[in-house]
Amino acid sequence: MMTPKQEAALRDYLQEAIVPLIEQVLVKKLGQAMSFAAEELIHPKPASKPWVGLDQQDIDIAFDDTQEGGGFNEFARAIEAKLREKNAQSSKPLTDENLRKLANKHLFYQPESYEVSGVFALARAIEAAHGIKGEA
Repeated sequence: MMTPKQEAALRDYLQEAIVPLIEQVLVKKLGQAMSFAAEELIHPKPASKPWVGLDQQDIDIAFDDTQEGGGFNEFARAIEAKLREKNAQSSKPLTDENLRKLANKHLFYQPESYEVSGVFALARAIEAAHGIKGEA
């Protein structure tokens, strides 16, 4: 059994030896998390978009683009070009109304104006970092 003096000495030792180690680990982990977040903002992973197929109208247009007398290979190339065209379309930015709805749902504070507070500017910067540009 420990005496009160020994317990106090043990507490002091733990305070001096263990607490700084815990603080170092926490600081290191926080630094790693911040580095990861910064890297993701600078080099975001491209979001995978669902594959878009062709409808009958697209197939008919590809068929019409195939010159008369063209064979299977020419028609296949026209289909391939149409698929590339449909799947290369970029995403559009969110509308201001959609941004406002998201901000209302997820922000813990409600600024007088999202535009003035920089919330919309941040959202547009994130969209641009992910290759989403243009008019909403």
